[in-house]
Amino acid sequence: VRQMGGEMRVDSTFHIGSNFIFAIPVRNTPEVNLLREESVAEDEWNHSKNMFHSKTCLYVEDKFENQQLMKNYLAKHLGFKLCIASNGKKGLAKFEEPTQKFDLIITDLRMPVMSGKQMIEKIRSKNSNIPVIVITGEPSG
Repeated sequence: VRQMGGEMRVDSTFHIGSNFIFAIPVRNTPEVNLLREESVAEDEWNHSKNMFHSKTCLYVEDKFENQQLMKNYLAKHLGFKLCIASNGKKGLAKFEEPTQKFDLIITDLRMPVMSGKQMIEKIRSKNSNIPVIVITGEPSG
């Protein structure tokens, strides 16, 4: 992260969880190839796809463009079965559906109706073991 001109911070609370915050400036240079299949060997992509092909991810994000980007990456490149919700309230409802079982939750923090943080708190009160990844474009999270 530092080699790319960025910074990283970790906030951790025992028995609660950890937040890993990365800030990496994106430059339009030939050296920066983000999410390009050509930059990774084909067998590595296939290995990743096979590793996650039976896993289900709940992705909670209010911005359509981000939904499409992550849908392409998580489903197409990594093989996740993906369920998308546009805010924390809808994400919580999908999580609570009796027919759903998620292996991973990826969420934005700032969304209308219910924030990602509020959703995570409610989910953690029911299931403290499910991995949660928080992605946000806001500098202060």
